[in-house]
Amino acid sequence: MTATEIKIDGTLEVDGDRWRVLAIGATREDGAKVVHLASLTRSRQQRNGAVPVQALGWLTTAGALEPVNL
Repeated sequence: MTATEIKIDGTLEVDGDRWRVLAIGATREDGAKVVHLASLTRSRQQRNGAVPVQALGWLTTAGALEPVNL
């Protein structure tokens, strides 16, 4: 899935991991969009159970995830 096809609650695969889209933010001039993702394949253990790993990045029109510089 690329930045032009993305939707909230959709799933995508990046570097072998599956992610659920939690939010979509700003769009860059090149068409990339900021996305907040929750992993469907990785989690970390907390006292109240497993919590999915989360990521924030630019989803490019080619489907790659680039880091966001805050």
